[in-house]
Amino acid sequence: MRSSVLMLFLYVALPAATGQVLPVSNCSSGGGGGGGFGESLGALFSSLASLSSASNAANDTAGAGADAAYGLYMCQGDLSGPGCQGCLLTAIAGINQTCAGARRGVIWYDICLLRYSDNNFFGEVESGGINMSNPRQLTSSMEPYHVMSALVEVAASRRPLMFAANASDLYPIFAIAQCTSDLTSAGCRRCLTSILAFMRTCCLGHKGWRYIAPSCWIRYEATPFFDVTVYNEIIRSRCSADDFPALLLASDEANLETLVAQLGSSARSSGFYNATSGDRNSSNLFGLALCREDSAALPSGACTSCLYRASTAMAGECPNKTQGIMWYDDCLLRYSNQSIFNVVDGDGQTFCSEQSVSLETDNLTMSGASALVGVAVGRASLFASVVITISNADTSYVSVQCTRDLSRESCRSCLANGMNTIATDCRQRKGWQFLSGSCMIRYEVYPFFNLSTAPPQAAPQLPPSGGGGGSSQGGRRRRSSNVRIIAFALPIAGLLLLGILLFHAWKLRRNRVSKNLKLEDFITGDVSLIDLHIIQLATSNFSNENKLGEGGFGPVYKGVLHDGKEIAVKRLSQKSKQGPTEFKNEVKLIAKLQHKNLVRMLGCSVEGEEKLLIYEYLPNRSLDAFLFDPNKHVQLNWETRFQIISGISGGLLYLHEDSLLKVIHRDLKASNILLDDEMNPKISDFGMAKIYVPDENDVNTNRIVGTYGYMAPEYAMDGVFSVKSDVYSFGVLLLEIISGERNGRAHLEQHGQNLLRTAWDLWMQDKPSEFIDQLLDCEVGKAVKCIHIGLLCVQENAEERPTMSQVVVMLRTEGMVLPQPAQPPNFQRRTTLEPEASSHTSTTIPSALQSINEVTETFVFPR
Repeated sequence: MRSSVLMLFLYVALPAATGQVLPVSNCSSGGGGGGGFGESLGALFSSLASLSSASNAANDTAGAGADAAYGLYMCQGDLSGPGCQGCLLTAIAGINQTCAGARRGVIWYDICLLRYSDNNFFGEVESGGINMSNPRQLTSSMEPYHVMSALVEVAASRRPLMFAANASDLYPIFAIAQCTSDLTSAGCRRCLTSILAFMRTCCLGHKGWRYIAPSCWIRYEATPFFDVTVYNEIIRSRCSADDFPALLLASDEANLETLVAQLGSSARSSGFYNATSGDRNSSNLFGLALCREDSAALPSGACTSCLYRASTAMAGECPNKTQGIMWYDDCLLRYSNQSIFNVVDGDGQTFCSEQSVSLETDNLTMSGASALVGVAVGRASLFASVVITISNADTSYVSVQCTRDLSRESCRSCLANGMNTIATDCRQRKGWQFLSGSCMIRYEVYPFFNLSTAPPQAAPQLPPSGGGGGSSQGGRRRRSSNVRIIAFALPIAGLLLLGILLFHAWKLRRNRVSKNLKLEDFITGDVSLIDLHIIQLATSNFSNENKLGEGGFGPVYKGVLHDGKEIAVKRLSQKSKQGPTEFKNEVKLIAKLQHKNLVRMLGCSVEGEEKLLIYEYLPNRSLDAFLFDPNKHVQLNWETRFQIISGISGGLLYLHEDSLLKVIHRDLKASNILLDDEMNPKISDFGMAKIYVPDENDVNTNRIVGTYGYMAPEYAMDGVFSVKSDVYSFGVLLLEIISGERNGRAHLEQHGQNLLRTAWDLWMQDKPSEFIDQLLDCEVGKAVKCIHIGLLCVQENAEERPTMSQVVVMLRTEGMVLPQPAQPPNFQRRTTLEPEASSHTSTTIPSALQSINEVTETFVFPR
């Protein structure tokens, strides 16, 4: 076998989302990748990139003889064409960097792989690869292996794309198996089977596992990572971190087995049962089982079947744990070593769809769900469901339910907390769930409960969101919505109206910016809370000698912890009008982002009036301290500047496309680029960043934030921002780095366009080399290429600007033909920001670059 990839067995401790470990690559040690082979490789990558727009997997050849290049790519089988192409472009840029000069290489990303060689490897099975698992999350179940075994035959039989996905009906397990397009069905089966054999020896007890090889891959996790809309049931679970005491383990396990069996058998008739189990030799265990109220109208035995599956799965999903919950579509099973009866479980979780719905649909769904809280509390079963018809083609289905051990007030409290959490986490999402051990709320766009229990009654009309009657101008027609409550005859219309009023009251309260932050706002698994006195000691009680600088947020101090570790501490200024929101935004956002070109947050401190963010200390401060300082300017040679440009582009690409959260930074500038001791760049200051939905092209806001001189025209003028707004800011920053000159010294009527206009004029005069910093000793062609890319990024039409993945490819690919740029925007056409575009931004013309401290809050959602 002529494969270039060595067999690697790496045990990597992963977080829940194993993709955070990728990308990984492997390259041949031999050189000789340039010359004719390099040209063939470039042609090969170009061909594969073109194919990826329409196909999830393909292989191709470029060149002939000794210069022939053979290659293939494979994207996760449920990925759309644009998503696959975006990942492949990133992979091409990555492999050009990591395998530069190598004649063979392979690189894996979370959802795609790319492989090339100077030898024809098509049809050869290469199953030696990389094993990744999470040893901290274990299960005693064999269910993952059974699910994967079933997938192997399915994947091998599917041509041309050998891909299969499945979800267990017993445990929360989601799995895929896939082979590259060059293999035959027999070769695919052989590749996947060999991986399964290895799985039996290493990882049967792991709750999440992935194996990636050059010819195939296998992956399973406890949470969905592919399109699960085709599956009727999504199973979720929660287990405590505490184990049963070793001395009582045997008796506790026996009691749990008895309790679970009793719950499953006793709850079948009425749909609910709670019980206690234990004796003098063990601690008591408390448990309850609940079936959905309409399960009696579901297929025969639905409640019994669901509880059986839950009881079977419990021991394997929560081995030896003192507490556990299993949630299925039709039932819930819960146990604990603490009393749980009539005690509201406050540890609820939300699960939001990736797809979005209109604001009207969202408002009506939220209102209907809020109204159901009152309906459910008024019923003995503590259950209610509703069908909301927004239009002929748009219908929502909502249900709420509490466990029947709760009092009505406890049920109301649990559901109200759930609605508040959903309204925060799942705005305009096409489907969501709130799950706690005491209550559940669910919304889908398809029926998930039995509709035959609906009494025949007229569907009342729901007033349009926002209140008010129809307008007399233009003959506007009111949008009406029909709501049908599946319950007994109740004053439904009144309850729905009450829900609307409560929802809008919540919106008014939610829109007021909170000045007082609470400790519970920051208690998450992603953020470390550090005691205030530790930070006070590290910074000599925030002495002026340790002060590094000050911005709109507040002062920044250097600190040294007791172990000698240096830190940077951002301290919320009491005078900052928007500081609390910016503080909370940055904590929630940056804790979710991990990349070598993003500043790393170590923790935060929230005590009394003190609100602190603790970051890694970067000794070289910010880029502007070097770039625009006459004395330090010379330290930025060409190699360092290109390293900084490449790092910033890589960090932005991660924010826009590769991170779990898709983020628009909105304030990219030289002062927000920090430099470590090796002058590697790290993007900082995420207080103004915004989460965006991948299928949304742009977002409109009436609150403009950012820095004049770096703002894209559509954002500065109209409040419309997108990832292309960040691309514009990157283009300005790129031109600053090449020229060594600051943009934005001019007044607002010119909007700081002197630098961009100079670059454009010299470009049109075919004199771009005159734009390059005179102190630079560099290859003029490379610097001119950067100017070219910068001008492409600052084009007035956002659609004509490249994406960051395209920018990365442009920067890293030699000999690539770039499109001609259009003229940068001319802001003299509009000399002031129109009031409707920014009601909060001052039209006072700044004399220097300023960040506009008008911040809207960003909520971070788990995927």
